[in-house]
Amino acid sequence: MVNRLLFPASSEFTALCRSQVSNLQEGLNADRGAVYLTKELASGTRQLIPIVVYPEDSNRWEEKVEEGTIVTSDDSLLENTPFELPASASSPEVTPQLTTAQADLIPDVVNQNNQHQIVFPLLHENVMMGLLVIARQQAQWSQWEFTQIQRTATTIALACVLDQRHGLCQHKLREQQWQQERQRDHLDDILHQLRNPLMALRTFGKLLLKRFQPEDDHKKRSLAENVMRESERLQQLLQEMGDYLDQMGTVTEEDVTIETETQRLPATDASVKSLPPSPTLTLETFSLTEVLMPIVDSMSAIAQDHHIELITDLPNHFAPIQANRKALQEVLTNLLDNAIKYTPQKGTIEVLIDNDKPNQQGIIIRDNGAGIPPDDQPKIFDRHYRGVQSEGDIPGTGLGLAIARDYVEQMQGEIELISPAVPLENPTCGTAFIVWLQEYRA
Repeated sequence: MVNRLLFPASSEFTALCRSQVSNLQEGLNADRGAVYLTKELASGTRQLIPIVVYPEDSNRWEEKVEEGTIVTSDDSLLENTPFELPASASSPEVTPQLTTAQADLIPDVVNQNNQHQIVFPLLHENVMMGLLVIARQQAQWSQWEFTQIQRTATTIALACVLDQRHGLCQHKLREQQWQQERQRDHLDDILHQLRNPLMALRTFGKLLLKRFQPEDDHKKRSLAENVMRESERLQQLLQEMGDYLDQMGTVTEEDVTIETETQRLPATDASVKSLPPSPTLTLETFSLTEVLMPIVDSMSAIAQDHHIELITDLPNHFAPIQANRKALQEVLTNLLDNAIKYTPQKGTIEVLIDNDKPNQQGIIIRDNGAGIPPDDQPKIFDRHYRGVQSEGDIPGTGLGLAIARDYVEQMQGEIELISPAVPLENPTCGTAFIVWLQEYRA
């Protein structure tokens, strides 16, 4: 069986091949030497890829390599091809003879006008990975020299196996690190999304407590206090979970295990696991008011608690849109939550609808806060990026806008940032986000 070269030869393997060919040249007075690895083409044929060619300025072998040496023989021919020294070679002066099968197998390498050339397959546990070719003009090869060349071929073959295993290990390491990052990002998103309803729950509890007088029913007041107490507990648990995620390590090379037998190396690129595709959202048809109005009602209470005025200017009729309800809820909640956090007391937040783009609805969330500096705007949607905001006293994870953009793009929409936003009073500050969603067209 012939193995396929899955990963490019590393610099370490190339250096080893170069040193082995150099040792043969110096120790056995070889004129030329080369190491080739097999690469399977889409057509099913195999091409010999040069790893080391000595001398390096040799045009004779390089021209053959550049043309591309195509191996058209099947695997059974390899299995039936004797590569060891013939039994008749009883004296050191006997030259190993190449069989007809070998000449057919590698025509551009073997059929040269040099009767003192030896071609050894790079074999390990019945897997062929390439060829070692050695030639000289001065004298025929002795039995001892033949053995040394054979040992060199065995060494290079084993090194090739180890090099490919290392490449596979690195591939698995990158895949596991990528998967770990995906899992970490998902957990971060869940934690961030839990904070918004928790904040709303705490705000509603505070507003409820304010409505009770000391002489009111003790049981009713106790229920509101219990809501506040449990919300505080949830806040502590979320903080502990966030701290735990921050302490989690990443996958290292020592954590990756691979099979040790050569036969278990993947035979084709297709057998190396590809990274799973990102999940996609299921789009539905519904009216924007079904999602927008409950969020506005909830956020109005939170804005009121922060002494911020939330103004809405919405049409009486909305054309149906194509979106995902849960994702859109997260997007609008995150944008309004950011607007409340970065709008000062007695400030103003507006929720408007823009129909300037054909077949799209734009939801505008605009505030009259400090705005986003121009230097921060290109990266404001990056995960964990907060820019100048990280220097202030307002807590945040830098995930809200990243989550919003990801969801909007999965809903085949677009999110637009405008800052300064020219809001109601001050034309030099403020931030506006516009979420553009596709209208449903029957």
